[in-house]
Amino acid sequence: MKRYRKVRVVALFIVCIMIFSLWNPLIFASSKDTHSQSTGQNIESNATPEGVKNDKEVLLDSNAAAEDKSKASDKETEPAIKQEEVPRNQEDPSDPQEKEEKTEGTSIDQGKNTESEGTSHIGEESIEPKDSSKEEGNSPQDEDLVLEEEPEKTISYYPASSPLRVGPIIQSFGLLKSSGKMSSLHSDIIGDYVKPLEGLNLTKNATVFKNTHDGRQIFQLDLTATTESKIVDKTKPSDIVLVLDRSGSMTETLENIYTEITNAPDTSKTYYIKINGSYQSINYNYGGWYYGSSSNRKFVSWDKNGDDSSPGSDGVREWIIWPILDRWVAPDNPIGKPFYTRTEVTRLQSLKDAANHFVHTVSQESPDSKIAVVSFSGETTNHTSGLVNVKNGGSVNSTITNAINGLTAEGATHSNKGLGLAKNIFQGDNTTDRNRVVIMFTDGEPGNQGFNNNDGYRYAAAAINQAAALKGQRGRTINSDVSFNGYKPNNSVDLPRTANNEPGCGATLYTIGIFPSNVSNHAHRYMAWVSSDNDSSQTATNPNGYEYYFTAEDNDSLNNIFQRIAEETGKTIEDVAIRDYIDPRFDVVDAEGNRLEVGAKVDGGAGTIKSDNNILYIEWIKAKIEPGTLEEGKGFKGTLYLKPKENFVGGNNVPTNIPNLSAIYSGDQNIGSFPYPLVNVPFRLNIKNINDTVFLGENIPKSQNEARDEMAAENLTNIPYQYPSEMLNIHWNENFTKDTKPRDTTTYTLVVTATPKDYIQNPDEDFYHPAIGTKATEVSKTGTYSIEVKKGTLTISKTIKGIENPDQSFVFEIRQYEDIGKTKLAKTFYETIRVTNGSNNGKIITLPKGYYEVVEKDDWSWQYDAVGNTKVNDTLGMDKNGNRDLNKVNAKTSFVNQSKEIKWLASIDWAINKFTGGGN
Repeated sequence: MKRYRKVRVVALFIVCIMIFSLWNPLIFASSKDTHSQSTGQNIESNATPEGVKNDKEVLLDSNAAAEDKSKASDKETEPAIKQEEVPRNQEDPSDPQEKEEKTEGTSIDQGKNTESEGTSHIGEESIEPKDSSKEEGNSPQDEDLVLEEEPEKTISYYPASSPLRVGPIIQSFGLLKSSGKMSSLHSDIIGDYVKPLEGLNLTKNATVFKNTHDGRQIFQLDLTATTESKIVDKTKPSDIVLVLDRSGSMTETLENIYTEITNAPDTSKTYYIKINGSYQSINYNYGGWYYGSSSNRKFVSWDKNGDDSSPGSDGVREWIIWPILDRWVAPDNPIGKPFYTRTEVTRLQSLKDAANHFVHTVSQESPDSKIAVVSFSGETTNHTSGLVNVKNGGSVNSTITNAINGLTAEGATHSNKGLGLAKNIFQGDNTTDRNRVVIMFTDGEPGNQGFNNNDGYRYAAAAINQAAALKGQRGRTINSDVSFNGYKPNNSVDLPRTANNEPGCGATLYTIGIFPSNVSNHAHRYMAWVSSDNDSSQTATNPNGYEYYFTAEDNDSLNNIFQRIAEETGKTIEDVAIRDYIDPRFDVVDAEGNRLEVGAKVDGGAGTIKSDNNILYIEWIKAKIEPGTLEEGKGFKGTLYLKPKENFVGGNNVPTNIPNLSAIYSGDQNIGSFPYPLVNVPFRLNIKNINDTVFLGENIPKSQNEARDEMAAENLTNIPYQYPSEMLNIHWNENFTKDTKPRDTTTYTLVVTATPKDYIQNPDEDFYHPAIGTKATEVSKTGTYSIEVKKGTLTISKTIKGIENPDQSFVFEIRQYEDIGKTKLAKTFYETIRVTNGSNNGKIITLPKGYYEVVEKDDWSWQYDAVGNTKVNDTLGMDKNGNRDLNKVNAKTSFVNQSKEIKWLASIDWAINKFTGGGN
């Protein structure tokens, strides 16, 4: 036992030694810290009292703290410089802008995201790692301590507020490329290129008209329109066959139409209210209008000015037999809402409405046309017994409208029968010099069961064969026996099945379908193949992009489709309008280069400058394009002049006009787009110099992006157009952020370089003319952002009254606050002044903005007493009220001391303290 007790004692002793060895450094560090805070009692010569940090220590400590603080770099959002969208045939599928937004700390150059050494985003700091080898004696700030000889001592003092920069840091602004034909400003209104009507010839050419004194060129644009046939007359009358589906599915509802009531509701009827955009049926009971189940019943009241989105009010519980039977009844004041009635519109009714509207339009636009009405289901009917005049005695022929209104729905969808009957009507008519049009409408897949089995494919093939004969060139023998999805029509398919040696009818065939959203791709391919689009490919998956196959989703869209077909079928285009939409990079000018505004006349008064969504265009109205040549005085010719805008940088292959919108219009319908001239514009960079003034210690007032936007505002911001990717490179030669506190007057240089790029790359010669004008060549320009830094000076004057041993040193504590309320102490440092001849000055220069409080440290001196105030203050960079004042660069303090009359000392000095403040 004794032996084990000795072992435990030895083990305990070892543990104690280990604990003490770990704790001892902490005790030592604590004692050092405590010692450093103690106030020294002995001062010799100019030495700073022990425990009081000298200027170099303050600088080093401030740098270390600032370095730690600056490690959290700020990130500024870089405004997007607008990019040009390339033409559709040159689309770039990538979107570098999305990558840029997701990537931090990378450089953007040439439209790509790449890691780049020595390069960072504007607004991000490049931080130099702290060099642990730098000691107090060789700190870079030692050079800032400048001591003037007696009688005046000067200290250059400004602790660094952020770490040294690694530089120069260059930021490249690679412009981003996006897809599309034009800039986003116009993409929502640009349509597709419209091929001019047959016989209509359109040209537009650009030439250099003159060079101006400012180095820019004026371009002359000449537009012409001539015809080879009399399209200005009423278009040839049309013979139109409507092939209409009346199968059983036509009784299904196409849409519900809700109509707001204007009179008090009838409590015996059902109405509808709108909640968050959806309609909810309501009925009257339980003392009010309600909806919902008994456990969640909501009540409303009729108010045509009420809330059309919020839900109803909760009901009030009413006991019928308490506590066994209850019910929820209307509250006293349920929420008021508008009430609606609902009308269910079937597919057949919608077809009747649209077809009647179509007939009315044709009667107005082409009154000499004829129309036949054919319907199909499992059987087919020729309701008008062939083609009849669309008008009868000045009104729409009732034979046509009665045929449409008398349709009833039943049976299958044998579209081949309806097309076969239309074929028979045309083949039996020998009339020439008339257009032929067939419009087939259907609401479903062909056959008895659609494409759910082979039956639908066989009926689709039969319909395509009949369509081939209808669309075939008039007088040409047509044979067609196609297969659809691998199936040909067999004996199970009702006649007609094929086209065997049949004369072509020369008809234009439109197809219109009302299909659910989940209709099979076979349906789209079938409808496109039947139509004059003649798409027999395996890839026809939707009607987008087709000219003769349309789909309708509701009553309005069906009406619009029939209306469009009616306008194409027969319409006069006399009194057309020519509109030339100007690219926003150009101004419309006169022959002398003077800019013209909206409303001004051009081309000898024939054209007028107008605006559409802030897009300028020239319009010539009531134009008459007669057959013949311009030399014969026929056709149309218009001339205008364009000049690049002052703020347009320039480039090559620049379009002068907005594609597709520049066209001939009949009403609002584009009947032919003009080609697109291209021009070259030499570069012009407008970069200005800017200046700011700060007080030492203040941040730079602008970020790199803000300074850049102000300096290059004329070229880069507030412009309604874009530049090609990689054309402009913009960078700063020096890095700075809004957190940068410059120590001296500093100049930052912005460099902008423009490299020639084509706005339209590889232009299609069918649409674009080769570019004219002086080509742009590379140009680089610089601008400067100058920061003037004002610095403060604090002078401390010390005077000793008396003549005994005046060779003494005095210590002053200087406290810098950020405001006059002293809510935040920025830093504290100390200054010593040695008085040899009764007085001396200590001057501290290069001080930052702040409120300074000077305190004489008298607790270390046993020889002198201060009389009066020992704490005085003044300001730098601000006035006495704390307002920013860049002219307040000097602060002054003054102290006077007298002896403590300690007779046993070797000298007797008398001191009187006096403070005077308020430098300028």
